[in-house]
Amino acid sequence: MSDCESVNANQQNELTALVSQARLGDQGACRELYQRHKGRIFTLACRMVGDRDEAEDLTQETFVQAFRGLESYRGLSSFSTWLYRIAINCCRSRLRRREAATVPLDQVDIGSDGQQVQADLRRLLEEAIVRLPDGCREVFILHDVQGLGHGEIADIVGCSESTARSQLWKARGKLRDMIGPLLKSESYEVSGLEQETAEPA
Repeated sequence: MSDCESVNANQQNELTALVSQARLGDQGACRELYQRHKGRIFTLACRMVGDRDEAEDLTQETFVQAFRGLESYRGLSSFSTWLYRIAINCCRSRLRRREAATVPLDQVDIGSDGQQVQADLRRLLEEAIVRLPDGCREVFILHDVQGLGHGEIADIVGCSESTARSQLWKARGKLRDMIGPLLKSESYEVSGLEQETAEPA
């Protein structure tokens, strides 16, 4: 076993122990699980709903549901995959209850200062992501923002790997269509949206 594999195995064993302790009501274990995962869950929720305050609420809601339902976690998938699944469902429920408050894309100004340009481009991309169809948005965020592989994404959202790849391809295409014309007259680029030749099989 390589050093990297050994570290990963140790981390997984530690996480398994934390989950077992949390299941028995250990508040310290619950706090540790929260600290380890809250950042990624918040980022996911923020990209899903397009609002930081609402994302904070959804992050809390995700962990409340997770800790209440720890008895249902059987370890068939990783804890983070199981947690992502809960977060996705929380976000879906919230989005069904309201229309996302969005700013028209053509009203997002791109400044000229270097750092401001990056912030403005990020805001433009976030506004466009909120407009994606649910399946495309989820897969795009999990892959291009969270860095998850197609297999884990398929497990989280409940689809095949080929469907996850197809949804990602569609998401990138839709984002290019939405923000490409707004950037065409400038030399701006948003990484991750490069043109692909054909939809994956």
